[in-house]
Amino acid sequence: MGTVHAVEANPQKAGASVGYIPAPSMVQPPVAGQPPPAQQEPPPQKEDDGPGTFEDLHKACKGTNCQAGFNLTPGAGGLHLSYHHKLDKQVQMGVELETSLRMRESVATFGYQVDSEDGSTTFKAQADTNWCVGATLEKKLLPMPFSLILSGFANHPKSSYRFGIGFMVG
Repeated sequence: MGTVHAVEANPQKAGASVGYIPAPSMVQPPVAGQPPPAQQEPPPQKEDDGPGTFEDLHKACKGTNCQAGFNLTPGAGGLHLSYHHKLDKQVQMGVELETSLRMRESVATFGYQVDSEDGSTTFKAQADTNWCVGATLEKKLLPMPFSLILSGFANHPKSSYRFGIGFMVG
């Protein structure tokens, strides 16, 4: 059943109020000898908790592939927040924030991982607010139980660049 909300047009009132009336298609003319149809009660107003509450985040993550973490270390004055989300079968991403109140510094890191469809190749990369970037490419050498790993890491402020190649058994 449809409803129409109408604004009362009364210039004497300081503010207009919203009234509840049935939709025009639902209004029936009075029939002689019958009482008028009963008016329906307006639907109850749901109290909104507001967007962005922790409960909303929990409901959004429930049944999906995401994880959120929080760690507070009062004695050391540290705070650690993290969020991980598996976007689909092949792509994952994560964000992390580490804060040291004693050292008065914070570092935010963003990383992602992409797997090939057959699962034989994995690419991981990350970048942070200290201008450090890193990446790793891992290729499984099937049918042998070996993996070839190529990696690179760059710390731009310190002009430190490391590259490597590895061979992993297992």
